[in-house]
Amino acid sequence: MASVPLTIRADDDPGTALLYVTAAVDGVEHEFLLDTGASRSRLLRSAQTERWAVDAPDPESRGVFGSTATGPQARVPEIALGPIVAHDVVVDVADDGPAILGLDVLAGHRIGVRLSARALQIDERAAIDRWRPLRRSSRGHPLLEVMWDAATAVAVWDTGSSTTVIDADFARAFPGVFPVTGTTSGVDANGREGSAGTARVSPCRIGERGFAVSTAATVPLAGLAREGDPAFTMIIGYPLITQADWVFDLRARMWGYLDRV
Repeated sequence: MASVPLTIRADDDPGTALLYVTAAVDGVEHEFLLDTGASRSRLLRSAQTERWAVDAPDPESRGVFGSTATGPQARVPEIALGPIVAHDVVVDVADDGPAILGLDVLAGHRIGVRLSARALQIDERAAIDRWRPLRRSSRGHPLLEVMWDAATAVAVWDTGSSTTVIDADFARAFPGVFPVTGTTSGVDANGREGSAGTARVSPCRIGERGFAVSTAATVPLAGLAREGDPAFTMIIGYPLITQADWVFDLRARMWGYLDRV
């Protein structure tokens, strides 16, 4: 059982931020974006990644601004995050952007995201309110229901998203839940820049717990889910994640809320 420090780094828009951890790649420490929305981790191109390069084709991944990516990959001998040690991990390789620590490393563990203490708890048996069943996509993404009196959204719980994202059609269907506030620009998971609407997210409930008003971007999300997976109309990002301390047992497919410290 262990905790590793979480670094919270503000993003461009007020109230948005990203979470970072330090992990060792074959014994050398690197900073990673903690990304539960990424099924596969990513490293920046280096002499090591060139040496570890593999031909491992994977279906294209689509970003929220329509970009696709099928870039190079590398087989990393070892990635270690606290007590987690993952061997022979096939990761994406990119020329820029942050390194990403995804579900390929986190899978099979109990992960507590305790923002109130800026700590990532790994396989700790801390007190929680209660366990709830966890739905996951075929790539392992945690799926939760977000509820309002007028609407319910299936949402990806995504520490790699600095803001919450609402499907544009879903937002238009419930203007009283998502009042429009303007526009913004951003970068999707594959590095493509684009513009998005902005909206206020009315108070909601997740797992019977109430969440205060927050902000979101609105973009088309249709087609992002893999065929056969539950369609989702929302990505739960930092503005909602920061309002609670969470725990996900990815092996047992259960989730709950940690007692705040």
